[in-house]
Amino acid sequence: MRQWHQGKEGFMKVTRIQDKYNPDKVWMIKRYLCGTFYVNQEIKGQKFYDRDRRMTKRMLVSIGVLA
Repeated sequence: MRQWHQGKEGFMKVTRIQDKYNPDKVWMIKRYLCGTFYVNQEIKGQKFYDRDRRMTKRMLVSIGVLA
């Protein structure tokens, strides 16, 4: 169940999505109430990037993370 969490930029939902091609990779998507998305990857349980990357919903659909 997704829940709203208090983040640095306001309330957000955190969703984890398994990668289609790599079973060790999980996409961690944070969606804020204002509609912005921030993305990071977890590989074998560890964050891959130091900071989250801001993306639009169109970008997430184009790389195949969101339907």
